[in-house]
Amino acid sequence: MKNKTKCWPSAVAVVGIILGLMVLTTTLVQAAETSGCHWVVLEGHVTGEFPEFSGVLSGDLQGTIDVVLDDEETSIGDVIRGSGEETWVISGGTIPALVGRTLTSVFTFVQRYPPGQESISFINGLYRVVDGAERGKLTFHAIFNASVLPFTVDSKYRGVVCP
Repeated sequence: MKNKTKCWPSAVAVVGIILGLMVLTTTLVQAAETSGCHWVVLEGHVTGEFPEFSGVLSGDLQGTIDVVLDDEETSIGDVIRGSGEETWVISGGTIPALVGRTLTSVFTFVQRYPPGQESISFINGLYRVVDGAERGKLTFHAIFNASVLPFTVDSKYRGVVCP
């Protein structure tokens, strides 16, 4: 008979970590909102071919996206590092102060192809708003699909934007 009590401490640790992350996220959201900034959750869907992509933005900010990748990508094994610039033309969303504005961000990313996969890769990166708002920083996680032309990229963004 297996001893089920051995799992108890690790389960408590996992629950503690999850609750801690929830409190941290709530604290960050409240801090952003009291400073005049806004916590945003967004999704982007773009298509294109290197180095240009375009598409739509949805979530707390809505509008269009234009992406231009730099020519300075580096590759080490199955990992690609790169950077670029992204422009969002905001036409709607939950932050009225940003509607009608164009936000420009610079970003860096790491793209990794899972073992045995040649057409689907995962991208993680950081954004910094450089024009159109006082400031902003976001993270993003994306799935790049090279099995279709034009290529598709589905991204999820989280972060803070300050009008």
